[in-house]
Parts: sequence; C-alpha cells; structure tokens
Amino acid sequence: MSEPLKTLDKSRQDFRGPRKPCLKTVRNYAIHGFRGVRLESVLLQNTRYTSAAAVARFVEATSAAPREVAK
Repeated sequence: MSEPLKTLDKSRQDFRGPRKPCLKTVRNYAIHGFRGVRLESVLLQNTRYTSAAAVARFVEATSAAPREVAK
C-alpha cells in the first residue's frame, strides 16, 4: 500500500452515509470481508491500518457485489 495510512478507528470517517460503522465492524471487514470482498489493510506492530482509497474501493466493490437471496 503506497497510500497514506490511518488506523481503522480513524478510517471509519471515510465510510459515506449518516451512520458510520463501529470499529468492530470495520475490523471484521478487514479480517473476514463482506460479500466476498475484504477491506485492504496492513498489520504493523499489533495495530491494523488502511487508507481512504482502500475504503473507497471496498465500498464500491461491495456495492457492486451480488447480494445473496434469503430462502
């Protein structure tokens, strides 16, 4: 990642919308992903970092990802 890094807590502000996701949700996006897409992040000295550009790519990818239909 050659983009400026910020902690996951500070990157919550990069998610658009009136309600920002909580830190646990952003951490889950980075570790487990959402709709088959994982938020790009790096782990440095026990702290996980991402970038505003990575958040934008994640939001775009998850918005375009097909939704599963409940049975």
